[in-house]
Amino acid sequence: MAGLILTLRGKKISETVLPQDAVFTIGRGEDNMMVLDDPVVSRYHAQIEQLGHTFYVVDLGSTNGTMLNGQKLWNKASLRDSDKITICKFVISFVDDPLDYEHLLNGADGTDTIPVAFESPTKKKRQ
Repeated sequence: MAGLILTLRGKKISETVLPQDAVFTIGRGEDNMMVLDDPVVSRYHAQIEQLGHTFYVVDLGSTNGTMLNGQKLWNKASLRDSDKITICKFVISFVDDPLDYEHLLNGADGTDTIPVAFESPTKKKRQ
């Protein structure tokens, strides 16, 4: 079972199991399978597709680009367990090992699950 762990600033936002043989879309648009509600994310930013037993990530011509393990993604790239997809300030970990996936879902990766809120926190006034 393959899945995705979405984090923002080191805090886990969500976990998603990738559907078999389906194209999984990522972007700002509400009709994506993973919605990243931030104006710097393109409406249709990237997608993950499965061909046979291999998953691939593809940038969809986004304005700010997609990174795979710290390298700008120019073409379709195959994904391996523990690969990191970076879209603006979001990091998406690809998990393709059922044991690792369960391990991550149980919080053993050191991240915390938090509700998604993209507003800037207000600064506390000094007293």
